Amino acid sequence: MRQLTLVDVPPLAPTMPPEGLTMQCLRMLLSGRSLDCESFYRATRSMRLPAYIEVLHRLGWPILTAYENHGANRNMAVYSLDLESLGEVLALLQAHLWREPGAMQ
Repeated sequence: MRQLTLVDVPPLAPTMPPEGLTMQCLRMLLSGRSLDCESFYRATRSMRLPAYIEVLHRLGWPILTAYENHGANRNMAVYSLDLESLGEVLALLQAHLWREPGAMQ
């Protein structure tokens, strides 16, 4: 549920990241998956998921962070796209995301 505000929320206008692991992270999130450091490492062999998530935040992507308890003194961040915004994001970027890598502008 979204909080009511006195000012209209600006339209969602995320910017596409360059090709690389940040784009791979975005594609994984857009597929509906939630990501944690372990699953991202298994898929990419990169341990820098929080850095890529920060880049996506700065580019305007609506990413949610939850924390899961994995035993004594071990909490793990789990990242996902905001489902309320996901439909809007997909409508904005569907044509751009699945183009050939050389076709992106």
